[in-house]
Amino acid sequence: MPEVKPIPADSRGAWPGVLFSALSAPADIETLRRAIAHIQAASGATTVHLLLSGEGLPDWSFCEATIACARSLPPPEAARAFIYPLRAGEECLGELRLYYPEGNVPLNGSEDAAHLLSGMLRAALAEGCRARRRAQEELQQILVHDLRSPLATLRGYLELLAEELPAAGDTREYLAAMRRAAAQQEELLGQLLALYEINRGRRRVCSLRIRPLLEATFAEKRDAAALAGLRLEAQLDISARLRLVTEEQPLRRALSNLLENAIRYTPPGGTVRLYAAREGERLLLRIRDDGPGVPVSVRERMFAPFERAPVAGVAAGAGLGLAYTNAAVERLGGGLWLESTGEGSEFALWLPLG
Repeated sequence: MPEVKPIPADSRGAWPGVLFSALSAPADIETLRRAIAHIQAASGATTVHLLLSGEGLPDWSFCEATIACARSLPPPEAARAFIYPLRAGEECLGELRLYYPEGNVPLNGSEDAAHLLSGMLRAALAEGCRARRRAQEELQQILVHDLRSPLATLRGYLELLAEELPAAGDTREYLAAMRRAAAQQEELLGQLLALYEINRGRRRVCSLRIRPLLEATFAEKRDAAALAGLRLEAQLDISARLRLVTEEQPLRRALSNLLENAIRYTPPGGTVRLYAAREGERLLLRIRDDGPGVPVSVRERMFAPFERAPVAGVAAGAGLGLAYTNAAVERLGGGLWLESTGEGSEFALWLPLG
C-alpha cells in the first residue's frame, strides 16, 4: 500500500490526482480512512462523511473528529451538506457528504474525488463477490469430496449386511430404507459435483453424430417411464449423418436431466415426447410432458440451484437438474427456455452445429 502524504496547500484545485495512489491501492479500511482524510484536507470541508449502502461492501465503520464512514451517520450541526452519489452501474454504493459552514462551497475537484472513491468501492465490491464465490466453491468441494467417500463406505457395508440377513423381517426393511437414503445422498452429491465441474471443468470438444446420441439417451429412460406408467415418443427430424461439434458428457447429462424431470412430473398414463429438428446451423430440441406445468411463482428462478416446483403428489428432486442443464447449455453455446403449452411443460433448447 502506498504511503499517503499530506497535501501541500498550493496543490488544492488539482488534488484528485493526489488521491489516485491511495484510491488505486488494495481496498481496506486504512486506505479508505486516509483517502477520506485527503478529501477533507483538500476540499476545505469541515467534516466528511462516507455513508455506505452497498450490501456487498465490507464493514468499514470508523468515526473520527472530522472524518467518518458508516452505514448511518447524523449530520453535524450548523453545516451545509454537498452530497455526491457513489454508484456501480445502477446500484448505489453510498454517498460522499462534504459539510461546510453556511455560505462556503466545495473547492474544485469534489466530483472527481467522488468518482475515484466510487472506483475504489466498486473494486471492493467485486473482490467481495470473488471471495464469496471462492468460499462457495471451496464449500462445494468439501461437501462433494469429503462426504462422498464415507457414503460409499456406508453403502458398501449396508450391501454386505443385506446379503447376511434373512429374506424378510423388520430389520431387513430398515436396512433397505437405509440403503435408499444412502443412495439418495450419493445422487445428490453426484449432482453437486457435476454442477461444480460444468462451471470449472476443462473442455473436451468432439464431433459426434447427434441422432444416435439422442436415441441412446432416450432408450435409457424407457424402463423408468414404464415403471411410472408413461409412454415415450420421439420424433427426430434429422439426418442420421448430422454431426454436432460439442462436449458429449455435458450434453448427455443435460438431456437426461430434462427427460427425468418430464418423467417425474407426468402422471401415470401420460406421455413424454422428444422432438429434434435442424434449423439452419442450429439443432433444436424440445421435450414435452403431460404434467401439471411449472407454477408461475417459480418460473423466473427455476434454473437456480436448489429451486424446486411444489407439485402435490410429486416427490421433488434436489433442485439441481435444471441448474446443471442450464449451465451445460450455456457452456455449449446454446440456449434453454420454458414454453407454455397450456397443459404440461415444454423445455426447448438449441445448440450450434459448428
